[in-house]
Amino acid sequence: MRHAIVVLMLVSSPVSAQIVSTDKTYDERLRQAQISALGTDLFGDSINLKDGTVQFSQTDVSIETNSDLKVEFTRRTPRQKQGLDRAQMPLGAGWEMDIPYMMATYDTRRGWDAGGSTARCSSDYLRPSATVGPSPNYNTRVMSPDMYWSGIYINIPGVGYESLLKLIDGHARPQDGATYIGATNSFWRVSCLSTIKNGVGEGFAVRLPNGMRYEFDWMATRNASDVLDSEYYRDANGDGTNPTGLLVPTSDVFLYATKVEDRFGNFLTYEYDTLNKHRLLSIASNDGARIDISYNSNGQVSEVASSGRIWRYNYVDSYYGRKLSEVVLPDQSTWSFPAGTAYHNGAMWWYIVSSALPGGFYMNSCAEDATGYRSQDVPNSADVVTITMKHPSGATGEFTTRPLIHGSDNTPGGCGLFGTSASSFWFGSYGIPSAYLARSLTSKRISGPGISPATWSYTYHPRWSFANTCVGTTCRSRTIESRPDGSSVEYVFGNNYATDVGDLLEKTLTNGGTFVERVSYQTSSVPGPYPADAGQLISQGNPLTVKLRPINSVQTLRDGRLFTKSIGQFDQFAQPTSVTKSSADTP
Repeated sequence: MRHAIVVLMLVSSPVSAQIVSTDKTYDERLRQAQISALGTDLFGDSINLKDGTVQFSQTDVSIETNSDLKVEFTRRTPRQKQGLDRAQMPLGAGWEMDIPYMMATYDTRRGWDAGGSTARCSSDYLRPSATVGPSPNYNTRVMSPDMYWSGIYINIPGVGYESLLKLIDGHARPQDGATYIGATNSFWRVSCLSTIKNGVGEGFAVRLPNGMRYEFDWMATRNASDVLDSEYYRDANGDGTNPTGLLVPTSDVFLYATKVEDRFGNFLTYEYDTLNKHRLLSIASNDGARIDISYNSNGQVSEVASSGRIWRYNYVDSYYGRKLSEVVLPDQSTWSFPAGTAYHNGAMWWYIVSSALPGGFYMNSCAEDATGYRSQDVPNSADVVTITMKHPSGATGEFTTRPLIHGSDNTPGGCGLFGTSASSFWFGSYGIPSAYLARSLTSKRISGPGISPATWSYTYHPRWSFANTCVGTTCRSRTIESRPDGSSVEYVFGNNYATDVGDLLEKTLTNGGTFVERVSYQTSSVPGPYPADAGQLISQGNPLTVKLRPINSVQTLRDGRLFTKSIGQFDQFAQPTSVTKSSADTP
C-alpha cells in the first residue's frame, strides 16, 4: 500500500445531477482506489478546540458493498472512560472497536433497569431505581442513581455520539408503524424492541434522518469503578477493598447493535461471542462482504480477516493491562505505537480513568488555585505525555498533552466550608463544579520520509466562575492555534453555562502578526418552526445542551469587505430553507 502526504486543500466544482451508467460507476470506483493524498488528519485525530481534549479514530479495514453501507473495522479512543476491567478490553488499554452501541453505568446488583423494571425502553421512567447500599454501614441509606448514572449514550460510527432524550409529544416521528419514545439532538428517533438476543427485557431501535435503522439487542457488561466513601480503599481494578465503605457497586452495561439496515433494505449483521459477550466475531453484509475477527488467549483481537487478507494485531504489557503496539496490514505496512520512554509504556491512560481536580484547588478559602495547570505555567515534567504513532505511509505523529484546568462561567454551584468541629473542616464545591481537569493537546508534530516536519501548538485561556460572577462578553474562553506556515488562529468560545458555553463565537486568522480574516457566528435567539428543545433530559445535566439553536448568521471580514451569510428561514428540523449572501465595503 503506497501513500503520499501533502498539505493541500482541494476544492471540487459542483456538477448537475445526472443518471450514470454501471460502467461509469465502476470506473469511478477504480479511480477512487488509486493512490490519494493524505491530509494533516492522517492519524484520525479530532481536537476539541475549547479544552484541547483529543480523540483518535483509525480505520484498518474498509470493504465496499453494493450500497452505501460499508463493512469496516475501525479503532477509536474510548468515548466514555474505559475503566479498569482488563478482561473486557478487546483492543487493549486505550482503544475500543468503533461499532454501534448504547451504554450507561448501572448498579451491578440490578443491571440495566428502568425504575426497577426490565422494560428499559417502554417504561415512562428511563432512570434506574434508587437502592440502599450493600454494606452494613449503608444498608439503610438510599443511594441516588445520580451518584453513578449520567444518562444513556448512543454511538453511531461515522455519524456521532449522542445522549438519549425523552421524545416530547408533538415532535416529528417516522411514519413506519413503530412507537417512538426517544430522541437525540440530531433528530435520531428511538423505539423499542420487545426482547434482546441474549438476556431478558427490552432492547432499542434507533432510526436516523437518512432512514438508517440500528437494532440494539446484544447485552454485555464490564466492571466499572465502584462508588466508595473513601478513595483510599480503591484497588487497581477500581473496586473497593473495604466492604464497609462500599456505597454502590457499578458496571458499564452495553447494548450492541446486531443489525443495521438502510431504507432500501440493504443491511449489515454483527455476530458476537455467546460466552465472551464483548467480543465481536464478524460483520457481514447482505451482498456477501464480510470480515471475521479472532482473539488471542488474553482476550484481545489478534486477527481481522476478509477474502483471504489478514490484518494482525500485536500488544505489549502496561500498568493498565495489555496495550496495542502494532497493526500489521496485509501488504506488511504497519500502524505502530512505540512506547519509547513514555509513562506506562505509552498507554493512553486518560481514556481509561477519570482525572480529578488537584486536591488543593478549592482549599485556602475557595481560592480556586490553578497554578501549574495553566498554559502559561511551566508544567511538571511528569505530567507531560507525548504519544507517538507511526502511519503505514511512514509518517510519524507526535501528540503532546498535559493536564490543564478548564471550566464554565456562572455555573450553578458554589464553594464553601464543610465538616464539623467533631471531625475536621475543609473547603469544597457544591452543586455543579465550575472547573474540571482535562488532558489538553499542547502540540502536534508530523514528520517522515520526504516531508518537512510540521508542528501545530495550542495555548488555552479558559475561565470559570460560580453563579452571577461573570457578565456579558467577559464570559469567554480563548484558544490560540499556531500553525506550521507561521499563521495563527484565535478561537473565541462562549463560556456562560446557561446561554452559550462551548459555542464557537469567532475565529481570527493572522499571519506574522498581520490580520488576515475574522469569521463571526451568531445563533438564532427567536423561536422558529422547529421545537425549542430536541427532547427532554432523562438525567441531570445542563438544559442548554438540548436547546435547538441553529446558526442564523455568519460574517466574514477579509480584505476590507464584509461578507454576510444570513439564514432567513428554517424548517421543522432547524435546517435552513432560505439563505441570503451579501457583501459590502467596511468603513
